[in-house]
Amino acid sequence: MHIIIYMSRFTRILDDDELACLFDTAAEKNRKAGITSVLLHDSHRLIQAIEGKRETIATLMAKLESDPRHHQISLVHRSAIQARQFDPWHMRAARLDPGQSLAKLSVQAADLLRSTTQVPVKAAFFGFCRYSAKAIPV
Repeated sequence: MHIIIYMSRFTRILDDDELACLFDTAAEKNRKAGITSVLLHDSHRLIQAIEGKRETIATLMAKLESDPRHHQISLVHRSAIQARQFDPWHMRAARLDPGQSLAKLSVQAADLLRSTTQVPVKAAFFGFCRYSAKAIPV
């Protein structure tokens, strides 16, 4: 079992209906592929942790890198793990409001990550919250 974390930027702002469709479709594809995942976004950027077999994750990442809805994909973390941290979520997602305080953003991230004990996962997601709290949307 492996985990990767990546960040990227949306190429355009997706409305709530588009995001819901995207996340529902991804959840179904991830379920069929044996992938579990959590994703946090602020309408401009996203961070996602993906768990599964190494080959399955590599295939998914290749698809994500060619997805026109986002760009500037950066790998944040990759490692082997003993057990899944996000079971049974095939795609659990949450939206941050960058206008919120860092404390409120951190509470949202803590809720999303309540099942994980992985320090690199928490560090990456809380760092994303800190960045979102300071970022000026572009």
